[in-house]
Amino acid sequence: MSKIQRYTKIFSAALSIVLILSPQVSAISITAPSNGQIPADDSTVVSGSANAGRTVIVSENGSTLGGAIADGSGNWSTTVSGLSAGTHTLTATEISTSYGYFSTTGASNYFNRVLSGDTTLNPGGGGYPALLSSEKLNIVGVQPTGNKWYIKSISDSSDIAGLVDISAPAEPVSVTGYDAIPGTGNGASTLDGTKLYLPDDELDQVTVVDYATNTAINTIPLTVGQYQSTASTSSNGLVYVVDGENLAVINPATDTIVKTIPTGCTGGPGLVSFPRGQDYYYLPCAQQGSVQKRGVSDDTVLNTYDVTAFTPSVGSVYQIPDGSKAYINGVYGTSSQNKIFGFNTQTGELISTITLTAASFAGTMSPDGQYIYAPTQGSFDTQNIDVISTATDTIIDQIDTSALGIPGPMQFAAAEELSTELSVTVASAQQLASTGSPVSVYALISVSAIFAAGIILQKKLR
Repeated sequence: MSKIQRYTKIFSAALSIVLILSPQVSAISITAPSNGQIPADDSTVVSGSANAGRTVIVSENGSTLGGAIADGSGNWSTTVSGLSAGTHTLTATEISTSYGYFSTTGASNYFNRVLSGDTTLNPGGGGYPALLSSEKLNIVGVQPTGNKWYIKSISDSSDIAGLVDISAPAEPVSVTGYDAIPGTGNGASTLDGTKLYLPDDELDQVTVVDYATNTAINTIPLTVGQYQSTASTSSNGLVYVVDGENLAVINPATDTIVKTIPTGCTGGPGLVSFPRGQDYYYLPCAQQGSVQKRGVSDDTVLNTYDVTAFTPSVGSVYQIPDGSKAYINGVYGTSSQNKIFGFNTQTGELISTITLTAASFAGTMSPDGQYIYAPTQGSFDTQNIDVISTATDTIIDQIDTSALGIPGPMQFAAAEELSTELSVTVASAQQLASTGSPVSVYALISVSAIFAAGIILQKKLR
């Protein structure tokens, strides 16, 4: 199909966006701004259609600009602002549902799954629930581009992490050459899914595991380490590991520590989280009741939120895809162990307090940001998962796991994503005044399907 060319005059205005839309060829589309629309300022409403109930994120070069949830008719709308003069390519991405995985322990031990937005345990068969020979409640590694996950015991520090293929779950296979006594903290995978970095808190080191061979291929010494040390991967591919009260930053290309970041967190920080499409990350000071917001590019502190007014200790932090709201897990064993707190990401002010059925190790957000699943272990006497809507910050349903046992922490596989792109030309009033002539603009929508880890698998299993 040939490109459609149109011309339009842009009258005096601070900014003007002129668009030409190609015919819709996918479930996700951008339908506005319309051709020749002139916004009153430097912001404009971007809208379109998608599958009903799906989360839609509008971004540019991977940076999130806004987001919405498609209504019952599939319509969505969000406001985009701050576009400079020039050509921009906006991407609207529809995020699908995804499976969340977790283990249970009781008379027997199982590896399980549940579909986001649903409460059915182990839907679709596919080998679930998978019988395990021993308790392995902790998920310590998730391959972002495939089906390989690592799980281990949450109570037995001598238990070696084992590999599970979520497309065909079976007894975990222990990592070859992993002679260290591993800790119980979370590992971090490289963005391409080739390597996993597992902190060994008792030996003050990080073990590097090759996903393809399930083999320990390297160790990286830490200065101090930390009990239940954690690792996270930044949007630029670096791996951040808690090392005492510091963060050790590892370059996966060389498996060396390239930077040490003092955090000022007494007793050490918690799990660092990198929200999708943002140029910042969250670093919780677990024992001080504060959350640091730091820049990805240089790790400087952009803001510090004092949350002691609603929780004395801070667990993991996670954010909804459009960036407007984030959540703090209470810390197991403290007065906030049965709480999740919603807060404003700009001001740090408390938005909501969600009281769970019982104490929980941690709540986990689905990739589309619409739900939080919080397994409630209590004092290892509760067999339930609370399902929370982030639209209302209330418990909307519960999953009874008593037939399987006490649930461990949950992790979600990456969701299927379908995207469409829109080329936008933004012209300033100054540019128009200097040329004194109409502006010719070409804009074209192109559609691309993006399949993240577990996508083909998920389609087969549904």
